[in-house]
Amino acid sequence: MAPESGNDQEFYLEAIRHIVLAFREFIGEKAAFTIARRAPLEIDAEGEVVKYYGSGRTALELTADQYETFLGVVAVYKMQAALMPFKDQEEKIPPKIRPREARHHDMFKGLLERLSALFGKG
Repeated sequence: MAPESGNDQEFYLEAIRHIVLAFREFIGEKAAFTIARRAPLEIDAEGEVVKYYGSGRTALELTADQYETFLGVVAVYKMQAALMPFKDQEEKIPPKIRPREARHHDMFKGLLERLSALFGKG
């Protein structure tokens, strides 16, 4: 496998940032960062993803896997929506989380309450 170009590194870093930000807004900062820190990411004190370890695609896949492990299929839909700005480069994104318009909003009902009870919002 060839080393990632600077453009690819920036692409994956931005894609991961979009995912973490989407979950930060969805389930709160504490829960979003707790889950994200299980992936090979470096997150600074302000909550910014500043670096990933390994290949960008692998870091993106592992980040997605962590959110899916905790939140199930709802996480997949959330990530697909979060990655819409990258639709023109979707071949770089694992098939399961390739960009799609948000859908299945009814599935989110009750999930926030359960997560708030576990982690608290913010």
